[in-house]
Amino acid sequence: LRYQCPHCEKNFRYSSGFHYHVRSAHTMEKPYGCPACDATFFDYSNAVKHTKGTHDGDMKPVKVL
Repeated sequence: LRYQCPHCEKNFRYSSGFHYHVRSAHTMEKPYGCPACDATFFDYSNAVKHTKGTHDGDMKPVKVL
């Protein structure tokens, strides 16, 4: 496995899973935001689901950090 968490030593094959894990389990960083409200998300796909399901589906999530 290629990516090891420096906080808990959990291993990941893909960088996307590694980065999501570090954000959601350790740093609580939510770098993606909804342009229509104050909602923030750990990953881009959840931000897209929110904007499509809650607001006008044409909006794109924004990077907030």
